[in-house]
This record gives sequence, C-alpha cells and structure tokens, in this order.
Amino acid sequence: MRTTWWTRPRSAILSVLVAALSACGGGGDEEVVPPPQDHPANIGAGRVRIEAPAQNPYATDRDSVLLSGSAFVSPTHYRCCSGSAADTAVSVGWSNSAGGGGSASQSVRYCSFFGFGPVGLCEHTWSTWVPLAVGSNIITISAHDTDGNVGYDSIRVTRVPDTTPPSVSSTYPADRAANVPENSYVGVAFSESIDPASVTPDAITIVDRDGNRLPGTIAADNPILGARSLQFVVAGSLATNMLYTATAGTGVRDESGNALQAPRVWSFTTGVAFDVAAPTVTATTPPNATSCAFTDTVATVTFSEGIDASTVNDQTFQLTDGVTPVSGSVSALSQDTFRFSPHGGLRYATSYLATLASGIKDLAGNPIAANHTWIFSTVAAGTGRWRSTAALTGAAGSGHTAVWTGTEMIVWGGNDIWWFSPDDGHVGDGYRYDPATDAWAPLSDAGAPSARRGHVAVWTGSEMIVWGGSIELVSNPGNPPQVDTVLRLDGARYHLASDTWSPISSVNAPIDPATAAVWTGGEMIVWTGAAGAKYDPTTDSWRALPAPQEPILGAKAAWTGSKLIVWGSSAHAAGSTGAVYDPATNSWQAISNANAPRRLGGQSVVWTGTELIVWGGYGNGGVDSGAIYNLEANAWRPLTNCGASPRAEHTAVWSGAEMIVWGGSNANTGQAYDPITDTWRQLDVVNAPAAPGGHTAVWTGHAMIVWGGATGGVYVP
Repeated sequence: MRTTWWTRPRSAILSVLVAALSACGGGGDEEVVPPPQDHPANIGAGRVRIEAPAQNPYATDRDSVLLSGSAFVSPTHYRCCSGSAADTAVSVGWSNSAGGGGSASQSVRYCSFFGFGPVGLCEHTWSTWVPLAVGSNIITISAHDTDGNVGYDSIRVTRVPDTTPPSVSSTYPADRAANVPENSYVGVAFSESIDPASVTPDAITIVDRDGNRLPGTIAADNPILGARSLQFVVAGSLATNMLYTATAGTGVRDESGNALQAPRVWSFTTGVAFDVAAPTVTATTPPNATSCAFTDTVATVTFSEGIDASTVNDQTFQLTDGVTPVSGSVSALSQDTFRFSPHGGLRYATSYLATLASGIKDLAGNPIAANHTWIFSTVAAGTGRWRSTAALTGAAGSGHTAVWTGTEMIVWGGNDIWWFSPDDGHVGDGYRYDPATDAWAPLSDAGAPSARRGHVAVWTGSEMIVWGGSIELVSNPGNPPQVDTVLRLDGARYHLASDTWSPISSVNAPIDPATAAVWTGGEMIVWTGAAGAKYDPTTDSWRALPAPQEPILGAKAAWTGSKLIVWGSSAHAAGSTGAVYDPATNSWQAISNANAPRRLGGQSVVWTGTELIVWGGYGNGGVDSGAIYNLEANAWRPLTNCGASPRAEHTAVWSGAEMIVWGGSNANTGQAYDPITDTWRQLDVVNAPAAPGGHTAVWTGHAMIVWGGATGGVYVP
C-alpha cells in the first residue's frame, strides 16, 4: 500500500491548513491592536479576522460601525450544505471596551464539483453593527466552537465629533401614497439617533389641502420604522379622501447637535374609509393538524396585513404541549410574518398547541378578532440501531466509490479532504470492509488506477470495475486559487480472489466525465450526460450506445434487470428529463415528464424491483419532494413528504421493502420510505456516523453500511 502524507489523521491535516490560513488576512497594515491581555490571538484551530474596516485604528463620526470578516470552520463539528451558517459549528461574538457586547450574523459559501452543487464549505464570513461611545472603542471579535478552539481579533475605533447632519431615510406613509387608512400614524426615520431635546411640536407637522395644521403628539422609536424614528399620532383621525402634506423640520438635531439641513416634505392621500378590519391569519407552519413536524421545528404565522411588532411577543404567541408552555423566543421575519423558536427543541411523538392571543394588533391598532389556535404533532422517534465501523486512517475520501461483493464492502479512491486540493490530496488506495468481523483489509495497489475522485464503479459478481473520474490541480495558489480539472479517461478491474488489478481498454470508451454506471449481468454501462457506452469484460471492449432524444445531465441510473433507466436534468430547458434504454433493441424510450420530479442535481434513485423512486435534490438546503416512476405505464405518481426532511447529495439504498436515505445536506439524519403505505419513518441517530455529501452507502441484504471517508456506520433496520 502506498505510504503518503494523506495517510495522516484528518485533524492533523486540518491543523496544518488552519495554521496556513491564520497567516493570511488581518485588519489592515497600520497599527495592529492586539487582543486583550487575558487571551491569546488563537487557541487550537480557532481563527477570526476583521477585514472591514481595512484600517486599524479606524475613525468615524457615526454612532456605530459595521465590522465584517471571516472565521474558521470547526474541524470536528462542521456539516455540509444545509444552507445555514450553523454548518460551521462556530459562534462569533463581539465585545467593546467602552461597554456592550453581542453576537455577529454569519454566512457561508459552498464549493461545488463540476458545477453540480455543493461538496463542502469554502468560506465562513460574519458581520455585525457595534454601537460606539465617543472616544476610543477597542472592539474584540471572538469565534469559538464547543471543543475549545477559539480565535480573537481586535480593532480600535475612535468615534470623533460628529459634524455630519442627519438625513431622512424613509417616511410613512411613503411620498404620494394613496388610500392611506384614516386612523394611520405618520412617521419619519432618520439616518442616525436624534437628540430627544430637539423633538418639539415642530419636529413633524401635518397640514391638509386647505393649509389647516392637524393637532397630535410626537413619540420616538416607532416599532415599524425602527429605533431612529419619530411618529406623529393624530388627535382623532385623518379626514376621508384628503390630501395631506407632512414636514420634518430643521429643528431636528442628532446627538451631536447637527440639525437637519433642509425640511423633508412629503404628501399622501387618505382613502374613503377607516381601516377597521381585524387582521386574520393566512398561513401557519407547521400546517394545522399535521403529524409531520420534526423536533427542530419552529412555528411561524403569516397575517393578512402588516402587524405592530410590539404586540407579538411571548405572551401573545405561545406554544404548549397541551399542558406545559414551551420555552422559546418570538421574532419578526417580516412585517406580516412572525416566528416562535423553541429553546432546546421539541419532543418526539408529541402534540403541540400554538396560540395567538387577541392582543395582537395591526398597524392601525385593530386586534385580531379572537384567539387563533392550531395544532401539530412531531414525528415518532427514530428506529433501528447503528454501530460504528472500525476507523480507517487514510481511506477513501469524498468522491470515492463503494460496492458490495456479497460479503464485503470495497471502497476505492476519492479525496482525503473535502475541499479542492493539489493532486497529492487524491487517494489511489482501496480497502475491503467485512461487517461480520468489523475489520478492514487493504487492496493491492499494483496495477491499480491512478488517484482520482468522481469515478464510477460496479461489482460484476467476481470483480470490481473502476472507470473515469478526475483530479483537481492547483496551478496558481492565489486567493482564490486557480484550479484546473484533469479528466481520468481510463480504468481497471480489481480481481477479488487474487487481490490483483488489470487494466481495461480505453478504445471507443466515453471521453466525458461519467455520472452513473450499472452492471447488467454481462456488461457495464457508463453514462456521461450526453452519451453512453457498454464495456464487455469478456472481450475487454467498448461499444457506444445510440444517443437518446436529448442529453440527460447530472444523471443517476438504475438497472431494472433488463433495461437501463437514466434520470437527470434537461440540457435544453429548465427541468428534468430521462429515458429508458433497452439493450435488446439497442434503442431509447423517452420518459414522460407529467408529474415528474422537477428538482435536479443531488437527487437519489433506487429501483424497487418494479418501480423507480427519485428523491431530493438541490434547493435551499435540499428538497423534500420526489416521485415514483412506473416503467410499464410510463407514468409518475407523487410520494408524500410527511416526515421526510429536505436533502441533497444524500445516499439511498433499497432494502427490499423500503428506500433508506441518509446524510447529505441534512447531515447525520435519515428516513426510510415505504412505497406500499406511502409513509416515512425516522432512523435512529444514536452512534450514527457524520455523513456530509460525498459519502457512500451499500445494502448488504440486512443492513446499510455508510462510509464517509474516515468514519462509517452499520445501520440495521
């Protein structure tokens, strides 16, 4: 077996990479403000950088500053591709020497492989607004995970005397608005905080079309316009069908005494009636009476109109299990949509009652007519059991293949790290795993194919055939690096009985990257997206397949016992497409698109013996939809998503009774689908392996083996 640097533990490789990354970035090339003396710049793999403002120290006359930068990804707790910054498993916060502290918002960017969706986290960024005191503010940003990896970076921001006058950022109603409710307020939001002493009766004035000034009162910090706003509450109400002109006066000053340079004038017209209609609930999640909610569910409600956010809180939006209130927090997602987020999650197989109290009011002060309630239930706890596989240092990484021989799983190739790397990050090794003894054995590498990932492999009954794949070479290690893809247009056969390899011919073989391969019982059929070919190991020869009506990109394939089904995305239009190849007639039949699944890339397919099940694919964190294709009828029917979580780049196996899906964009979770009852059940996650995109799964006849490149697990239903 080859002995190379990538046989070192992944944690060691990550430490080297993190150390290299730690030498990059920074907060500018002026005076660097060190972190406070009670902590070092970083601990373990921790790293955080303040990248904006670029100057350190930095001066501003504003009352707050926007900081942003990058941070590390936890080397042991990250997951891939849910679409959430929680994938990083890192918390980012700030503290100010002048007082105050808080958390930063985070975002992530994902790497893709050949453009077909995410394969890992490429970038972790953060940003936060920090309030400033006049004078010096030393702001420290910290990033940490639960393993004690911590990074720190600091910047000195000096708030100098403010000489910039405030400006108007928005008004309510908007200028020239029509049909404004007669019981509406009038408000104005400013670019910065306003000195309360400058809020006189002339701060906002309103006159009708005849020049009559309206009486009313002025209040600060309207809940809709925000903390830097003033609102004028009319004494009584506005007149019907009237033109009004509002003015924010130049007497309004900011906290440094700078006055509004010119009056802000805007106009609006009222409608013909009061807004006296009570707001109504138009949508809730989870839906009423559903039994499909997960334990990490949040409850949301959407109203028929804008709602006064100050009236939606933990007293007016509550969740109970029928008896005990659920601890949680309420937040606004938009002017008409609000969310209740339980603290610590919900319980399995439990019914919950969500209640909206009548104290909730719209912007005109109209309350909902009566308490609104809805119920939902969470899914049952997972079933089955996992046991971990023996660890294997330096084994096949992301992009490897796995086949089941009848007694063992063979894994081969891939990357040993999950982002693009030089050629020596690719693996040309293979191993056999025996679940009966929980033992690994290396494959001979004499005559084995060169290192690669993204290849295809099939098991013939006596040997494994490997074909295609690629490597990524870093030709320019800049930021970002220049990565060149080199295709592997060759392959080899691994003979299990003799532990030997032999090359296979490449004459007439596919010249494009293979996306799928099946074993027919006598030949391997490889599909590349626009074409396919059959390899006969008896004659060591290739024959091209005829072309279907249109290319099928990013395709997954299944062998029915007599025909090949290929399903993927259309090259000519947004949507999905597929075809069925019949070797007996050497011809293709188009698959109907009526009721077919529409999401493409990252989907899974399994053949049940009579039908094809397509599930998942790319979306915002994955897709929770699919369909079942009946070959004989050339027709699709939907399958329920009740109890199924969204996912892409997952694996799926057919157990003989269920489709079992695992991992991908939903990390180490999974479900099993029964097409006879059209129901899903949850898989237990105790002792389950982490399974981001790039893992493999095989069915042994009574268990599913999942392998992720360094760790794996055996699941018994």
